[in-house]
Amino acid sequence: MEFRLLGPVEASHRGERLSLGGPKPRALMAALLLSSGRVVSGERLVDALWGDRPPSSANALIQTYVYGLRRALVRAGHDHLLETRPPGYLIRPEPGQLDLRAFEHRVAEGRRHAADDRHDAAAEELRAALAMWRGSALGGIGNALRGEAERLEQTRLSVLEERISAELAANWEVELVGELTELVWAYPTRERLRGQLMTALYRLGRQADALTVYHEGRRSLADELGVDPGAELRHLFEAILRADPSLSRPSVPRAAGPRPSPVDASSATPSPANTTADPSVAPAQPSGQGEQRQEVVPGHLPRGVADFTGRGTQIAELTACLTAPSDTVTAGFSASSRFPEISP
Repeated sequence: MEFRLLGPVEASHRGERLSLGGPKPRALMAALLLSSGRVVSGERLVDALWGDRPPSSANALIQTYVYGLRRALVRAGHDHLLETRPPGYLIRPEPGQLDLRAFEHRVAEGRRHAADDRHDAAAEELRAALAMWRGSALGGIGNALRGEAERLEQTRLSVLEERISAELAANWEVELVGELTELVWAYPTRERLRGQLMTALYRLGRQADALTVYHEGRRSLADELGVDPGAELRHLFEAILRADPSLSRPSVPRAAGPRPSPVDASSATPSPANTTADPSVAPAQPSGQGEQRQEVVPGHLPRGVADFTGRGTQIAELTACLTAPSDTVTAGFSASSRFPEISP
């Protein structure tokens, strides 16, 4: 038995999808699964399905939907999962039956690996967790549970950012630039994603591109939200300007072989007009060739000229001319052969 919330809401038994009815019955099952193991009152179910405008028959409809869900579970031989408990109902899926719980378990494992500085293992777990998503959370149930759907989407994006952080810590910046460019285009106000793209570009010696990404983010935040970048993104911008050594690639061993393709990248295609960083970067070395990648040192413009050097005699004469009375200057210029007259 499988219950799925990370995409279109559905249930299946031995690979065959159960017939649950329309959006409202599936929304009721989703509401029960989101509180799995806990009683959900009839009043809360009415609010979840219809908000502040329930029909007069809402309570009767809830009972009808529960009856239909129970009948589907009876046919699959899992009627024990759904119980009637005053003042409402509860569903108690078994371990491994609910995709949301499996996702949360893998995320917790990935975070434990990251806390132990096992960044490749962390990235692998988080990548596997994100692979469970089949589309937008709680899809196919209309406007019901919109708040819960948005919460799950924000969780997915946060886990995506954690996965990218783990891969940056594992020195996968070459492979990440293209994906991050797409994500920043799709989510222009997500400052952590923007900072990750800036970091990856800077480590590849693309300081100017990293600074451009910051300035574009500042404009997006001002236009869409009327705010300035947060402290973390501003500090990163300043660190890039001064070539802070802390931004260098971590000195950790990199896993052998190519990085697996991400399965969770945004489906949005970046528009050339909105993309500042070229995602066409060199691919990772194939497995078996050894790691011969050379550290790329960011290039910098030369410092500004502090003063003129040499030409002491000429500078002294110019200074005398500029500080003398006007008639003396005129005479000096006409009498001197060092400063030829300039034709108008």
